[in-house]
Amino acid sequence: MTTDVLNVRNTPNGSIAGQVYKGEVYKINKKQNNWFEIFWGNYGGWVSENYVKTEFGKENNKREVYDMKKIVLYTGDLDALSAVIVAQKNQCPMMKKSDFINSKLKAEKIITIDRKTRHNRYTNFKDAASLV
Repeated sequence: MTTDVLNVRNTPNGSIAGQVYKGEVYKINKKQNNWFEIFWGNYGGWVSENYVKTEFGKENNKREVYDMKKIVLYTGDLDALSAVIVAQKNQCPMMKKSDFINSKLKAEKIITIDRKTRHNRYTNFKDAASLV
């Protein structure tokens, strides 16, 4: 950003929905005229390109941008309880693995609770407990 505080709007030229601060990094979803839609908060928002520095085309910038530090993923509905316990212990969100893949979100660390066909629910729960 080229300013210390930048207003985030609900639509291009729309009402102010909040603010972002210099030094914070946001993923850009798309560009519309001279506005960028960014992933911000629960819904996203729009910022003017006049106040944003992008890193498009910088070959020396290899830093990966993540949406979250850590997440617990579970594969089947029967694994959800195990995922809740592990997510609470790690103080992080949880999500069904297929939904996570479809959302195209990125996390620095992924903890997967995976139902194995050769194991029963008790063994899967016990395996998840070892992650706590």
